[in-house]
Amino acid sequence: MRLIKVATCVAAAFIVVAGSASAQTYQLSFPSGSDGVLGNTCTDGSCSNSEVIRANYGSVAGVVNSIHGSFATTPSMSGGAANASWWSVCCGGLTGAAWEYSGAASWSFFEFDAVPAGGSITLNSFQLGYFNAATRRVSYQIWDETGVRASGSSDIAGGAGGSPVTFSPNISSTGANGILRLFWSGFDQTLGGNSTGDWLIDNINFTVNSGAGTPSDVVPEPASMTLLATGLVAMGTAARRRRRRAS
Repeated sequence: MRLIKVATCVAAAFIVVAGSASAQTYQLSFPSGSDGVLGNTCTDGSCSNSEVIRANYGSVAGVVNSIHGSFATTPSMSGGAANASWWSVCCGGLTGAAWEYSGAASWSFFEFDAVPAGGSITLNSFQLGYFNAATRRVSYQIWDETGVRASGSSDIAGGAGGSPVTFSPNISSTGANGILRLFWSGFDQTLGGNSTGDWLIDNINFTVNSGAGTPSDVVPEPASMTLLATGLVAMGTAARRRRRRAS
């Protein structure tokens, strides 16, 4: 009976270790070829200016699904035509970036979905730059299944001598399916309205927080290791006692 109780204790320790959540952070940049983790930016493996970016670029099998697109009017969590394109150098510091063009009054987006559903996405930071040699104001909104989670804006100096702006929202999704959409637009803002096609995005840094991890990708908590060690010692003591009785 004593040995059975000890074995149960050890099994409980393993369950605590394996059931812990895990987090993986990615940087979505847009090289001409492949970044080695997220695959090729463009379908043919080597991008040229204005070439369309792969529809699911940024996806990692079994971890996160990524899509991109734009809306002609107001942002939404459903739909959106995928038409992000690639550009080599822009805006005084962006080397390899994505841009969307769909006319005035539009919002562009990148969406990240945790896999399997039940995890969450944290948007850590991203950069925006303006293509033309002028100063314009860009706005962003971050949505999940519950609605708008954060928003902001900034004036950005564009062109070759411009300066991209880094935004660091550190916002996590709260919906059951772990979906987060980042929208940006420069239309109808102070300093002059312009289409979203003049805006480029780069270096989207995000973290995928899974609902449960595995022993290989989780660092055990100290309390779990203490429980495991105590169980192993007790098992050894019980075994020695049984050998003594047998002799």
